[in-house]
Amino acid sequence: MIKTRLKIFIFFLFFITPIANWGNNLFFIQEKVLAKDIVSMKVKEFNQYVGVVFLEKSGKNFSLKFQTYLEKELLTEIEIEKFQTPTNINFDFSIDANTLYLVYQNPNNQILYQRLESIYSKPLVSRKDIISQEDGMVYSAPSLYRMGKKIYIFFHKESDKNKLDIQLRIAENGSDFTQPLNFTENLGYAIYPKLVVLRDRLGVFFQAREQDTQGKIYFDIFYHQINLEGTRVLEKHKLTQNMGDNYSVQGFFMDNKYFLTWENRLNSWRIFYSAIDLNSGKMLLSPKSLTSSFYNYRKPNIVKMGDLTYL
Repeated sequence: MIKTRLKIFIFFLFFITPIANWGNNLFFIQEKVLAKDIVSMKVKEFNQYVGVVFLEKSGKNFSLKFQTYLEKELLTEIEIEKFQTPTNINFDFSIDANTLYLVYQNPNNQILYQRLESIYSKPLVSRKDIISQEDGMVYSAPSLYRMGKKIYIFFHKESDKNKLDIQLRIAENGSDFTQPLNFTENLGYAIYPKLVVLRDRLGVFFQAREQDTQGKIYFDIFYHQINLEGTRVLEKHKLTQNMGDNYSVQGFFMDNKYFLTWENRLNSWRIFYSAIDLNSGKMLLSPKSLTSSFYNYRKPNIVKMGDLTYL
């Protein structure tokens, strides 16, 4: 369902320097309408630049657009692609000092990658590829990570009924991609990968159901380690067991440990947390609930500000 007349607002912030008696305070100084009739959007920043990718209703069509800002000033706007329906349009992106790296799903359930250069002056498409290789398959929910010179793209592939896999492709400098690695082939239904780049390997958290399991099947949290080239799985770890469904896993470093938090459903929705050794894949803390069982608690989100971590 399309929510029309929804507008994007951007809030411009600044920190007052510690002069006089002001101290370090955060103030909202202005809001600005960026676009109208928005279906979905994402915002990323690089230094003082802000990039916005959004799907906008335009007459009878829907336009996927990209804008850049320097503080409150609109620098550029470009239309990526136009669609006749907003159905199944999912996207993710990253920006740097010159380039947009964009991945998106179109209504035909293909996964496309685009790279745009000179994004703060005159955006130009330098590369466009369909990175979902097989016709007739359903591909969905792409996500993109940029670490140094490498681009990591995950997406889902539905190959059989009730069988959903996660595939990974990697590109050096956002150029040629590796062949897709299906690292959940032995599982029944895998969703929502989260990437951690280690010194000598990749770590991926995701939720999945086992394949061909009798009785009630829960979504559990898995942690797989993959070689840096993205060509093979090195280790597989199952982090939860027989505790209900587990979703929306988030991770953060604190006190030299990597903590996980997620939502759990068993009679009611609860928020759990634990800690893991990323190298060995061993749990350092058994899963513990942060919330009671008498109410529903959903969608944990992590925000770090200075030395403090907020959940």
